[in-house]
Amino acid sequence: MKKRKSHIMSPAGTALVLLLGILLAAMTTLALEQGSLLSTLESFRAEPVLFVLNLWPVAAMALLVYFLLGNAWYSVSFTTLVWGLLSYVNLVKVEARGDPFVPGDILLLTEGMEAAGNYQLDMHWGKLALLLGLCLLLAFMGIRLKSSRPRLPLRLLAALGVAAAFVVTMIYIYPDQELYEKMKGPNRANVPAVYHAFGFPYCFLHNFNLYPIDTPPGYSSQEAATYETRFRKEPVSPDTAPNILMVMCEAFTDLPNASAFTYTEEENPIAAYNRLAESTLSGHLIVSNTGAGTANTEFDVLTGMMTNRIGTGTTSAFRTVHRNTDSIPRMLNEAGYRTFFMHPGQNWFYNRESVYTYLGISDQVFQDAFDPSDYLGEWVSDEAFLRVLEQSLEERQGDTPLFTYAVTIQNHQAYTAGKYGFVPDPPETTVSLSDAASTYLSVYFKGLQDSANMLERLTQYLDSLDESYLLVFFGDHQPNLGGNYLAYRELDPTYGSTDTVADTLQPYTVPYLIWGNAAYRQDHDLLAQAQVLNLPETISSHYLGALTCQLAGFQGYDGYVDLLNDLRTQLPVSSIYGYQLPDGSYTATLPSDLQALEDIRWKWQYYRMKEQAVP
Repeated sequence: MKKRKSHIMSPAGTALVLLLGILLAAMTTLALEQGSLLSTLESFRAEPVLFVLNLWPVAAMALLVYFLLGNAWYSVSFTTLVWGLLSYVNLVKVEARGDPFVPGDILLLTEGMEAAGNYQLDMHWGKLALLLGLCLLLAFMGIRLKSSRPRLPLRLLAALGVAAAFVVTMIYIYPDQELYEKMKGPNRANVPAVYHAFGFPYCFLHNFNLYPIDTPPGYSSQEAATYETRFRKEPVSPDTAPNILMVMCEAFTDLPNASAFTYTEEENPIAAYNRLAESTLSGHLIVSNTGAGTANTEFDVLTGMMTNRIGTGTTSAFRTVHRNTDSIPRMLNEAGYRTFFMHPGQNWFYNRESVYTYLGISDQVFQDAFDPSDYLGEWVSDEAFLRVLEQSLEERQGDTPLFTYAVTIQNHQAYTAGKYGFVPDPPETTVSLSDAASTYLSVYFKGLQDSANMLERLTQYLDSLDESYLLVFFGDHQPNLGGNYLAYRELDPTYGSTDTVADTLQPYTVPYLIWGNAAYRQDHDLLAQAQVLNLPETISSHYLGALTCQLAGFQGYDGYVDLLNDLRTQLPVSSIYGYQLPDGSYTATLPSDLQALEDIRWKWQYYRMKEQAVP
């Protein structure tokens, strides 16, 4: 029997198959995203450049495969399969974790498959079957209809040209943050919504190495794996574990205590905070950011790691967390604690819902726990925050101690005249202020006063409880009060100076206090504990979680936490902006012994983020 010959298409027919196939592959990729294809295309209509940004990577793959194999149908089939599967994985991941698929997740494929067993996933088998069926049909067409193809040398040259063009776009276009930010669309912090509006191919490539985790100099995985045994101490636990409540207050500072203000003790907007700080353990933290960066302080406190040591150009620590990671909540969970997180903001903001689960807190409360009447301006008020926090603590009371991390939002920027619908009284100062600076300060101080009063009421509530509570209250960063430190420099012209390490660290300084309720104070004296620990007035924020565990009576549950508590006594402030030593002196460089310890901490941080397996 004679073998049936395959039909060979003309060059024009081959080009048409490639063109239509590329469009089919792109539309299939977009259709697999969460949400409707029509709404995505509507976003493209508003920003036509998105058509090109999403079509080009699909076209580049199809053309490259065609020039290498010489078969347009195989090329289209392969391209549809690859981009379709990537978009399918994104669909499942967004639905499971509220977090889109990024290139870095490819390295965690095995881990992700193991974790998938913990979720009731909608695997969308019908969509997957349709994708595979479409690809098989296209491949079959390639068997029956052969493509016209140029000679091999010409095809190889064309393949190199396509590859080079794609590399150029990956260097200059897809990472372009200015282009990404200026396009009309959802809030960029809502990354799943941005993926849907801007298209999976473009967003996937935009996120290629967007938040790098740099390998520390001299890093060895084998060496890092030995640190736990080397630094972990003998286990110690308290006879009665206290409940631990950490409240990170949006943009909370003690700026009203500055000498430029003429407030009396009771007129001071943070009078309530000052009263507490005078009677309990208090001091200052050096955080990773100024003006913004709330989630970075969360990361530093909860993990004991440093945002500013993650990677060059990495601005959001939470965007680097894609796997289960050891943390203070995980350590306390091992010590017998339940864990809880509360924030009156969107669950997608800074990817918190997903990240907190990776850090060991799956019990979470977000904005949907609040009513429209709970808002003061654009944000949930501290008063409403306190009400829901108290309700949440009461609902979780029991025989098992509770670790709670709560974040406020009322005093979030901007501090303009429209924030509350009125401008509060101007601050009382010894210096002359511009109208802009006066407005910023008056609006900001209104929020500070509400936060300080909320703190005081919180301590009164905790004092009424029979359960022992250890409260840690602190700010996340200093507020943005005008471009180029406008309000700060009108108060103090030297603010923001980098002449010395102390000057450089000033904008990164926020207050903290640690307080015990009446039940806790029966058996503990925090000021005496701080004296025993020789605790300095200022420490880095990545020490705060470990310090809290130490004050609560825990040791030997996590070697990294033990190292932090030892390192804090030798290097109270460690920052990319400089260091402070136990005697209070500042330095830009460390002596070799301290540098060696800090290098170990940095390498261990990398190991915990990238390689350490956490169930």
